[in-house]
Amino acid sequence: MSLEFERIDWIKNTLESQLPTSEDEIGPGDDASVWIPPPGESIVISNDSQVEGTHFINEWITPKNLGRRAVEVTASDLAAMGAQPQGLTISLTLPKTYSETAFKELYSGILEASERNDLKIWGGNLTQGPLNLCLTVTGSSGRWNPLRRDGLKEGDDLWVSGNPGFAGMGRELLLQNLQPDSHLETLSIDRFLNPQARIKEILELRTKIQLNSAIDISDGLAKDLQHLLTSTLHSKQSSLSAELQLESLTRLPNNTLDEEELQLSHRALTTSKDLTYWSLEGGEDYEVLFSVSKKESSKLESLTKELSFKLSKIGEVQSATNDTPPQIYICSSNGNIDLYKPSGFDHFYT
Repeated sequence: MSLEFERIDWIKNTLESQLPTSEDEIGPGDDASVWIPPPGESIVISNDSQVEGTHFINEWITPKNLGRRAVEVTASDLAAMGAQPQGLTISLTLPKTYSETAFKELYSGILEASERNDLKIWGGNLTQGPLNLCLTVTGSSGRWNPLRRDGLKEGDDLWVSGNPGFAGMGRELLLQNLQPDSHLETLSIDRFLNPQARIKEILELRTKIQLNSAIDISDGLAKDLQHLLTSTLHSKQSSLSAELQLESLTRLPNNTLDEEELQLSHRALTTSKDLTYWSLEGGEDYEVLFSVSKKESSKLESLTKELSFKLSKIGEVQSATNDTPPQIYICSSNGNIDLYKPSGFDHFYT
């Protein structure tokens, strides 16, 4: 038997527990899978990939971590839409020299992250070539309509989960081939290698408050905020701007650390990139940026101590003056307000 079909049989045996219980649904092993969505719910679908040399360097990451990461970054789109996770398909492109041990470790990471996010593996494809994982996730709308990018409203407060900025710092250290020499550096690298989709967190929030819009942070907080503003302009013909509080941004990557740790030299900051830069431009965080009305924001402020995950209010949405394009402004503690031009990540920038 060929190595390809030995691996396919191993995958099918590994996924035996995930076979559908309904006779009307078809799981791994057929030409395609069949899934029947819950009655009255919309289907939510997204696709993402992890390509060696673009999203990671193979020497940075273990096969198991790579498998986990591929699932988490793809599932993050379901978090942004506030969708109930359902299933995923996986297309694996593996080099001819990829060992059997590495292959099984890779798949164990995929399984682990799929289970963490309540996603069934419905099937996929296996081929030979440069290392590449391409995943498609499917969810359902659940009790609510899917969250959208174009739901911003004037007066909304802007909130973000977790600590945007850490992952970008970690990627910088890995690019410089530097070993971590502080807690901050170790944490930064871990956040890049091991992101976690915020599906459960956003679903929990939706049981408590009404969210108006959301996006997951992959390109950088500022760039993804620009996506929210632009989407609202195109869809609702509503030109809005955002004002972010500098003090809140500076705390995002570091508020879990004490003053002594903050004094440690962080080599990712030696190129004049400060903590605010990483908060705004770091990317690869897969946290969720969302907006809520002032009324819902007040509720959220009282709820933050009860939640098992971290949320920060970082700014508000304002009307744009004189029909100007969507803009982002940074307000410092002394009251100065400066226009900010996001850069963020671009796959085709050279």
